[in-house]
Amino acid sequence: MAKNPLGMIYLGTTASAIQEVLDNIAKKGIALDTLRIKSFPFHQSIKEFIDKHELVYVIEQNRDAQLKSLLKIECNADEGQIHSILNYNGVLITAQQIEREILSSMPTIKDAKNVQA
Repeated sequence: MAKNPLGMIYLGTTASAIQEVLDNIAKKGIALDTLRIKSFPFHQSIKEFIDKHELVYVIEQNRDAQLKSLLKIECNADEGQIHSILNYNGVLITAQQIEREILSSMPTIKDAKNVQA
């Protein structure tokens, strides 16, 4: 977590796809720090994780982006710092969906924030 500007926060329900995503994007030269949330209220380390990254992807299977909302409220996270990747069609989110969303957001992020990916 020392110098990487990109992070990913996820819940247990999305854990099965996360390692595949990390392996696939690593082949493209992109690295993400990860943090799995296991409980609420949040531990202080979650705020510290967000604060150490320029951009944090939040992977969730919820139409209303509840995890992102809780992170903004409880950790005082900036809206521009958190990018929600949502899936709410009743089927578990896939690594392909997550990877596609991350890769499609990269040019915008680079232009707007000069994030090295």
